[in-house]
Amino acid sequence: MVQISWFPLAVLAALSVGGCAGPALDATLATYRLAAGPIEVEGIDDNLSGLCFDTESGRLLAVVNGPCLLLEMTTEGEVLRTFEIADGGDTEGVALVDGELAISDEGVNGVLMYARPGPADEELRFLGEIPVGEGPTFNRGPEGVAYDPAGDRLFVVKEKDPMQLYEVALSAKDAEGRPVVRKLWALEGRSPGVTDAAGLCYDPESKLLLVVSDEGMCVLACTPAGEVVGRLDLPKPPQAEGVALGPDGTIYVVGEPNLLYLFRP
Repeated sequence: MVQISWFPLAVLAALSVGGCAGPALDATLATYRLAAGPIEVEGIDDNLSGLCFDTESGRLLAVVNGPCLLLEMTTEGEVLRTFEIADGGDTEGVALVDGELAISDEGVNGVLMYARPGPADEELRFLGEIPVGEGPTFNRGPEGVAYDPAGDRLFVVKEKDPMQLYEVALSAKDAEGRPVVRKLWALEGRSPGVTDAAGLCYDPESKLLLVVSDEGMCVLACTPAGEVVGRLDLPKPPQAEGVALGPDGTIYVVGEPNLLYLFRP
């Protein structure tokens, strides 16, 4: 893919919708139970991946990594609109950043930025690319992305080798005018059986990250400093790939090939 230069982000409001939102999260995750699912997402054969909750519309946004697609769907899994991600290589995660979309992509080893599509839009408008991580990823690159509106930053998690969490400071720019990227911490050894990170979201109310693990078959609640404070074990299947939090505290998990699960306290 041809590298396209970064376009500056718009000024971000404190009430921006992010990859995850809601005041009702039980941080320990101990009270959560399966409320619905597995729900088959019709029209998707395989590769359903990252997820986020759009508090403005009350809908879910999801990405598919082959072919690279953005889906707008109801919380019951009905697909309402589909957009081709023409610049994607292996799209894995999605987050809302005010009027923009951040899509993590293993194929480009970074985050793709798009204008948020309006009700009448049929195509996504590409804004730029943020490199995250070092060197070739070999299917071990950026898996999940989430937005912290108070810190005006993205969190990006690498799948494994190592399971590294990155911070992308959107307001701070490097010498090339791109947001500053720095490593935070690695997930290895923080919870039994968790050997990969498949998806990510951030709750601005509790200031906690939710990290979904396919190999660990669980969702972890973590502080941005790396302390694990909660764990929700998932049923078999799915091959868990994405996680989002609704404003009522519902945790949504998507997994391959095309499954949606809802968990409530």
